[in-house]
Amino acid sequence: MRAWFFYPLVGVAVILAGTAHTAQAQTYPTQPVRIVVPYAAGGTPDILSRVIAPQLSQKFGQSFVIENQVGGSGIPAVQNLLRSPADGHTILMSDTQTVFINPFLHERLAYHPAKDFAPLTYAASVPLYLAVQSSLGVNTLDELIALAKSKPGELTYGSSGNGSIHHIAMELFKSLAGVDIRHIPYRGAAQSVPAFIRGDTPMVLAAYSSLMGFLESGQIKLLAITSATRAPETPDVVPLAELLKTKFDFSSEMGFSVRAGTSQEIVDALSREMVAALKDRDVASKLKNAGVVIHASSAKEYSDRINKELISFEHAVKVSGAKAQ
Repeated sequence: MRAWFFYPLVGVAVILAGTAHTAQAQTYPTQPVRIVVPYAAGGTPDILSRVIAPQLSQKFGQSFVIENQVGGSGIPAVQNLLRSPADGHTILMSDTQTVFINPFLHERLAYHPAKDFAPLTYAASVPLYLAVQSSLGVNTLDELIALAKSKPGELTYGSSGNGSIHHIAMELFKSLAGVDIRHIPYRGAAQSVPAFIRGDTPMVLAAYSSLMGFLESGQIKLLAITSATRAPETPDVVPLAELLKTKFDFSSEMGFSVRAGTSQEIVDALSREMVAALKDRDVASKLKNAGVVIHASSAKEYSDRINKELISFEHAVKVSGAKAQ
């Protein structure tokens, strides 16, 4: 008798669980949805989130609210997500720092992106540029490498901070080029770029939007771009991969994720509508004007990318020697 009753009850439990997930997906969202951004208002991750939020609000019939949680290499923002129910009402703007760098920068990180995140879309990326002061007297990457080799340890570069994508990418470039250029960390591009413009450092790795205002005067030059392909706004700037004749593709990437365990129906719905929002003509225009490359991948494509790029970043962070401070 026990066996006879056991199997039907298990079947009922499975059916009820499936019904609960379906019902949850059909009624989602039941309250305002928070998009947690690990950076201050006004930066590209914030702009990206705010540009698509109205589209999502209109589609789902609930407010999508931006919540900026700054500091700690994005870890507090991730903890915010992981403390929230796995019901899709909290979304993380998951970027290069939180997904690819932190797992190898921190020895005891309380999360793993491949296990704790349910990716929604690889939304966009911002390539970085290796810029130099014109007064440095170099016009090409080869000339910069030759100068650096003639003055080992004398030249410096500024980055957005220890363990940032700017730091990691530049250190990998140094390793591949065989040069010794000292790292000067700043607190974000809001400090590193002005320091570079003042001449405190002769070179910097930064986004085009931070540098373009100083190009026309001839004060600075762009020697290379960190993405694998050239950017439409700077077709004459050659990728580092092409110049170094090796694989090199490091941009500031931005995606969106919910907590692992969120029902597949909700993940699929959010992914579908985020991709549609990113492909909207007005949204795409606003983002491209900010130097953003739109990818708008599917959830599976983003998940596959995370698993693949974690391998690349493990090597890059190790080469950089960066450690959490």
